[in-house]
Amino acid sequence: MTLLVGAMGVKKALEVGTFTGYSALCIALGLAEDGEFIALDIDEEWPSFGRRYWAEAGVGDKVIFRPGPAAQSLNALIDEGHQGRVSTSSSSTPTSEISSPTRRIR
Repeated sequence: MTLLVGAMGVKKALEVGTFTGYSALCIALGLAEDGEFIALDIDEEWPSFGRRYWAEAGVGDKVIFRPGPAAQSLNALIDEGHQGRVSTSSSSTPTSEISSPTRRIR
């Protein structure tokens, strides 16, 4: 994942369901120098394991962890002006695009 993210020149990434933070680490390592990774998870305990490794790898400042229900966090991101292309890491899920900052997730 790190190589792919780096090759694509990704500057911003979002993960819904961070669990222990391993994929967050891999993606954050590949981000551009000024990159930002937003990690969402309903649980605060499991992602806390990853925080130590994010810091040790030098990407702790790139990873923004938001605990709580994903729908609320996604709506908050929209309210804060985060918008743009959203794609998934799974080839079985279609890519969609957020075209309006007022779109809400239920």
